[in-house]
Amino acid sequence: MKTLSGLFLTLLSGSLNLYGAPSVGNQSSQVPSSTAYAVVSNDANSRIWQRETYETLPSGQIVTNFHSYTELASGLNYWDGQQWLPSKEEIDAYAGGAIAQYGQHKVIFANNLNSAGAIDLHKGVSNCLKLQG
Repeated sequence: MKTLSGLFLTLLSGSLNLYGAPSVGNQSSQVPSSTAYAVVSNDANSRIWQRETYETLPSGQIVTNFHSYTELASGLNYWDGQQWLPSKEEIDAYAGGAIAQYGQHKVIFANNLNSAGAIDLHKGVSNCLKLQG
């Protein structure tokens, strides 16, 4: 019971690091600020988010801790010919109709949807039409 009350007093009087020893002095000015989560990798159906936090070991050495998670979704990103970009549910109008070009499948709509061949679907990365203009 004495150990618990001693630990409680230590917690009240100062911070406790992960190794159980009370922190000595104000070392927080030497430790870099944690970073915000940012995308470090993505592909067609996933995106990896990562951030860095820093801590000072009892020896005084500053170490970096990486925290990451993977976001999964079908069609999360699309290939623009050079890189994976976030997919968008957006249809752009042009003189001959409209085009949905910000997803893994590109769809071209004719002005008159009640005509033969009014919808043209292009699947995948290799057979994509990119509207210029």
